[in-house]
Amino acid sequence: MKIPSRILTGAALFAAVLSPSFAQTATTKPVGYRTETVKAGVFNLLSSNLDNPVGAAGTIDTIAGATLTDNEANYTAAFTAGEPITLKITDGANAGVTQDVTAFTEKTLTTAQDISALLAAGVKYEVRKTPTVASTFGATNTAGLAQGTATSADVLWIPNGAGGYTRVYRSAGGLAGAGWRKVGGGSADAANEAISITDAIFIERRGAADLPVVFTGHVQTSATKTGVIKGFNPVSRVIPVGLTLTDSQLQTELTQGTSTAADIIWNPNGAGGYDRYFYSSGGISGTGWRKVGGGSTDQSAVVLMSGFLIERKGDPTNVTVRIPTGLDL
Repeated sequence: MKIPSRILTGAALFAAVLSPSFAQTATTKPVGYRTETVKAGVFNLLSSNLDNPVGAAGTIDTIAGATLTDNEANYTAAFTAGEPITLKITDGANAGVTQDVTAFTEKTLTTAQDISALLAAGVKYEVRKTPTVASTFGATNTAGLAQGTATSADVLWIPNGAGGYTRVYRSAGGLAGAGWRKVGGGSADAANEAISITDAIFIERRGAADLPVVFTGHVQTSATKTGVIKGFNPVSRVIPVGLTLTDSQLQTELTQGTSTAADIIWNPNGAGGYDRYFYSSGGISGTGWRKVGGGSTDQSAVVLMSGFLIERKGDPTNVTVRIPTGLDL
């Protein structure tokens, strides 16, 4: 989730998700595509699970607070001023940490938060353009979402980093004009609203029929860390293939216990509802992944959907979205 308070240290330092920009030549997996069915009449929780290609990559030479320097970089050639971009650390003890980039020069990146305590000179990184409403659903709404007014069109609920959501819809005209608009935002263009690869979003489908939406993009091939705060956190599976509860290893970072004490995974059931899972630490339910209300039946083979909710009951923490062992992406 794109949360300004993504935890990076025990002192409650958080890292928000950023797309990486690269200084050296970088390679990414080929473009792929996947289809999600957006069901009519419900809030659909999902993620594209696909990202933009690496725009820059390299090694950090120096770190000064929130400013990172790569003396071989040329970020101004790789990215356009004003477009959202994201940094991802790709090796070292904190590999997978992501952070929004708020400003850049030819050779420096300024991150939304000071993550210097997590880094050291010589650490490798990537930078990408952050997916946006326009890049994900089409500048002209090629995805086919229902257009109209803020009260009649389909609405995208995008996590805003503070536990709430930015709501975006496709205006068909009128006072708001034609284009992507924020609910309550008048005629201001919202096409460039960022959608982090680590975030799941809700699509409030007001159209009369189910809608297949095709997503295209590049595949993330390494583990990604994201922060979760107390409450409900919409999280992306990140990878475009099945990830089981066992594969996820989320129990190593989330609170274990009973169904009332443990953190809960809310996994969409395809009909607008959710199945809830937790990691039982013993007792009548035994030890392992269990379904709320499902007794001691093992649920470790349950596949996480493209987007799911983590109900965090304790203090903020980082969780890692992993690549399953042996999976060739």
